[in-house]
Amino acid sequence: MNNESKYLIPVFDVMPLPCIILNVDAPHFTVKDVNKAFETIANICKKELIGHHESSIFVYENNKQNEASKQIIHSANTAITTKQIHSINNIKLNIRKYQNKFEYWTITHSPILDINGEVSVILQSFTNTTATSLVNLGYTEAANNEEKNLQDEVIHRIKNNQAALINSTDDIIFSIDKNFKLVTINTSYQQLLFSLTGRLEKEGDEILTGRLGQALTDKWRTYFERAFKGEKFSVQEAMYNPFKGYKQYGLINFNPVNNQNGEVESVACFAKDITDSTISYLALEKSKNELDKIFSASLDVICAVDQNNVFVKVSPASKTVWGYEPEEMIGHSIFEFIHPDYTNTTLTAISSIKTSATTINFENKYIKKDGSIATIEWNSSWDAIEQLRYGVARDITQKKKNEIELIESNLRYNYVTKATSDAIYDWDLENDSIFVGDVFSKIFGWTIDEIKAKREKWTELIHPDEREKIANKIIDAINNNANKWRIEYRFLKSNGDYAYVIDRAYILRNTNGKAVRIVGSKRDVTERNKELLRLKLLESAITNTNDIVVISEAESYDASGPRIIYVNEAFTTLTGYLPSEVIGKTPRIIQGPKTDIKELERLKYHMDNFESCELTLINYKKNGEEYWVNLSVNPVADENGKVTHWVSLQRDVTDKKQQEINMMKAIIKTQEDERYEVGGELHDNVCQILTSSQISLKMLKKNLPENDQYRLNEALEFIALATHEIRNLSHRLAPAFFADTTIEEAFTNLVRTFNIENDFHITIHFDDAFKQQFAKREFQLNMYRILQEQLKNILKHALATTINVIGKVENETLKIEVIDNGIGFDINNVKNGIGIANMKRRTELFSGNFNIQSTIGRGCTLTVEVPVTEIV
Repeated sequence: MNNESKYLIPVFDVMPLPCIILNVDAPHFTVKDVNKAFETIANICKKELIGHHESSIFVYENNKQNEASKQIIHSANTAITTKQIHSINNIKLNIRKYQNKFEYWTITHSPILDINGEVSVILQSFTNTTATSLVNLGYTEAANNEEKNLQDEVIHRIKNNQAALINSTDDIIFSIDKNFKLVTINTSYQQLLFSLTGRLEKEGDEILTGRLGQALTDKWRTYFERAFKGEKFSVQEAMYNPFKGYKQYGLINFNPVNNQNGEVESVACFAKDITDSTISYLALEKSKNELDKIFSASLDVICAVDQNNVFVKVSPASKTVWGYEPEEMIGHSIFEFIHPDYTNTTLTAISSIKTSATTINFENKYIKKDGSIATIEWNSSWDAIEQLRYGVARDITQKKKNEIELIESNLRYNYVTKATSDAIYDWDLENDSIFVGDVFSKIFGWTIDEIKAKREKWTELIHPDEREKIANKIIDAINNNANKWRIEYRFLKSNGDYAYVIDRAYILRNTNGKAVRIVGSKRDVTERNKELLRLKLLESAITNTNDIVVISEAESYDASGPRIIYVNEAFTTLTGYLPSEVIGKTPRIIQGPKTDIKELERLKYHMDNFESCELTLINYKKNGEEYWVNLSVNPVADENGKVTHWVSLQRDVTDKKQQEINMMKAIIKTQEDERYEVGGELHDNVCQILTSSQISLKMLKKNLPENDQYRLNEALEFIALATHEIRNLSHRLAPAFFADTTIEEAFTNLVRTFNIENDFHITIHFDDAFKQQFAKREFQLNMYRILQEQLKNILKHALATTINVIGKVENETLKIEVIDNGIGFDINNVKNGIGIANMKRRTELFSGNFNIQSTIGRGCTLTVEVPVTEIV
């Protein structure tokens, strides 16, 4: 037994031997506790004894209280001093309250040591020895009797009583002399020795014969020798009893017997069967050890706190729960560790614990050694006798957190069921109950009560065409260890219509795999299905149309264009590119050298402003072949008005474009033919007529009076000037382009005829590549007409003084620029007239780019770019 026992178990309450626990508070030795056996023998309640002096609860014969009390106190002090068991034999007491009955008792004091080896309490036990004491009492009284006959009669009576007494008990009684021979032996001892040795022992027989084994013989010889030296003591022995068939425990008292001279002449031995009490004690020890293990192994803190709220005992779990070793808390007030906010709460609970006869549950918070806060759940009770409060502390910080999270989760669940557009349901299979959210009624029209009423016939709400199939799927999922399902079917609404729903559910199973709960949602996808049908029809139309459809993302727009996410079959048919080759790329993949950059810039401008745009340009097939395409690009916005995609509808206009070019060429050819015809007529006929007229007038000159000849000279000059102008006009109308005439020569002649009066400072600069570049007559003629038209515009509108004509070849492109320093104009406010339209059409005949840039006050720049491959 150790110190923990006084806090954990009632050590002796189940022992059959009458016992009292005494406090170590000599000389009074107050009563701390009594067991049930003592309450029964003393016929008194425990409450009447606890706290009283030990000597005040007994009645002594003939008022011999002082002497007997001194013997008891001396025995108790001896046990404390020696830390050994000490007994007093044959004390005559009356311990049976309300009865005048004096009996002889052997009182044994057993010291109970704490973990430090110090005596903590005294266990005082009582053994009734009235029967054996009568023998000694008879002889004593006979010695004082003067009448011998009366003495003999008493002696005879005592001997008979002695024989009857010692033979009627199951306890073992015997005595030996100095020669280790039996003087007295009772029947119980004879039977025991006979069962062990097969020999019936009698008075006068030697006891230490070695028949029970040498080791046992030597041990008992030592016991007897101690007693013959005058020592009175007790030992506990265990021995298997063949009569009873189990091990017995005996408490053997060795009592020296003195003669008249005070010498020890014999030793009386009394062995009492303490098997029941020993077994109880061992069971108690086992129980105590088990409690000690629980105390040490418990994950909860087990503690004891005194009436001053100071820890007196703390289990090792304090290290895990609070971070403190038990030694760091024992001797300290609980309020050194309790969070200040919970001081009043804890004081209120302590008050309730002291006034309540039951265990009190409450919560507070402790500050752990690392500074963190722990929520503690207490189960506490108050021991009024010990003046101690016992408690079990459990850290429920995580539990509290989980409870809060559960509450929040339930709130979120409730919010979700209200906020979601899905119809939430929770089907408890074990209790055969169902919960549905408010949205269920909003979507399908059924009230919650109606849904619960239809629970057993829920399949009737599924469309008849799908009922059996869907019901089997759900039953199979429940029975075949599935953990979820996703099913689409038609579900009956309260108004008789059917809604298309997607039913998603999770199946919760117990440890045996049995489905116990299903949590799911039904989403009304009726409108989605209608939209899908519409989209399928639209997709069919897009797929089967001959026009090209290209869809791209608006957010992925970069310098090369938006990223393509869809092309239809017509795109593949025209370009040769498979969808997998263009999806994820930009339209740059189908653009090439002749793709009009200016048109692409215009397209980008409209797309940056999320505007529709239409344009026609050259793109390239996978095999490199050019094609003309007319495309319309339109933005697609979401429900918030944000543009998310671009849809481009494209049509191959290569044939149409070629027809336009051919027509334009025919028109230009007709115009040129007319010009050549007019120019030729002016040059060949009109000039001839003027020349003939000039000759005729010169022939008349000699016949005219001298005074009139100035008029004739004047007429001849006008005719010469007219002839010169007509020749210049005819050259402009019908410029001569031959194989040996370069574009540089043609441009130079045009500028010369244009600047007859030298009103402009004109420079012409052609780089070497331009000068050496061969160009077919058709190209030279059209470039001549473009330059001719621009010079005419400068003459009429620009008020320029300087004109620069530049020609160069770069990157296989022939480039012509006409730059003037005139007044300029706002190009955004000037509509393209016939002249500009003609110049642009002539450029497009050769797949070229035509551009005019001008700002007010800074002149004008005309640029024509044509691929070299188009002019040879």
